[in-house]
Parts: sequence; structure tokens; C-alpha cells
Amino acid sequence: MEMEVSNDGRYLLLSFKTPRLELWDLTRSPSPMCVQRYTGYKQSKCILIPGFAGVNQTFVICGSEATGEEACIYIWKRDSGELLYKIPGSGFNNSYRGHSNIIN
Repeated sequence: MEMEVSNDGRYLLLSFKTPRLELWDLTRSPSPMCVQRYTGYKQSKCILIPGFAGVNQTFVICGSEATGEEACIYIWKRDSGELLYKIPGSGFNNSYRGHSNIIN
């Protein structure tokens, strides 16, 4: 398992090997609770390192264990879980020769 805590200490982002990426609200009473799950990325052997991004950390980012043209960085809206964008590692266009292996 890998984890990241938001700058304000409110959220805990957990990455499991299953694959599963969860957002926990640490301020929920009487105990913390999972408030969002993020899907779409590929993971089978490695534990990927997730992170918060953007102004006020309103986005969640994570790499992918896919290779070749499927090697991407995934970006979701933190609160809704909506997948906004996949930044390709390779195959972006004919002139771009990016990363083509696991993105952690």
C-alpha cells in the first residue's frame, strides 16, 4: 500500500495493489471514511504512488502499470472521481516519443 496526505491534513489517498485507489476523509466523525474511489488505470504487480495536484489539491493523479501506448498519467477530479484526462507516455502523435513503460 502507498499513501499521500493532503496539505491541509483532511484527506488520505491510498493506493492498493488490487488495483484500488481510495480517498479517505480524516475529518469525518466518529471515524474516517472512504469518500471516493478512482478507476481506469492499470495495475497488477507494482504499488503505484498517487498524489494530489492543482490549486487547493482539487485533483488526484496516478500513473499506470500499462506499457507502450497505454502508459499514461491519469488525472481525476478529487471530489467527484471523474476521470478528466489521460496524459499519454507515448503514441501522443507521430513526433512525440515519450515514456513507454510503467509510470509510477
